[in-house]
Amino acid sequence: MVYGGPAAVGMVRDSFPEVQTVWSSRVEACLARHAALGWAGHVPAACERSLLVVPANVGPWRWGWPHRVVRRMEAAGSRVFVIGDWRGEAHSTPFGDPARLGEIPGGFGGGLWTDRMAPAVKAQRWCGRGRPSE
Repeated sequence: MVYGGPAAVGMVRDSFPEVQTVWSSRVEACLARHAALGWAGHVPAACERSLLVVPANVGPWRWGWPHRVVRRMEAAGSRVFVIGDWRGEAHSTPFGDPARLGEIPGGFGGGLWTDRMAPAVKAQRWCGRGRPSE
């Protein structure tokens, strides 16, 4: 996955179709358009070969969260990451409270956007939990 400014990352996206590419306005467009259309199973173009970041406190309000959302995004060549709670800020925060790992549904096939969770994840054996069939 390549993250950066739209011009440079756009060149990578055009030159290497197999690479997932992300820039901030694309992430915002994907999140907003998916919120509006995801209930119908539609994956917006802004979400293809990209990244859907879902604030931890917003995920439960998304239709099909988390398993259907993850499967649909994977089919579009994208990944889903849970980030910290959304509180109206213009920037994202990492998911950083080990006590909240239990809020992530079992079998979640996405990732955590974090900066300090490895020991807690390992201790709780969060990684490698099987994927559910539904």
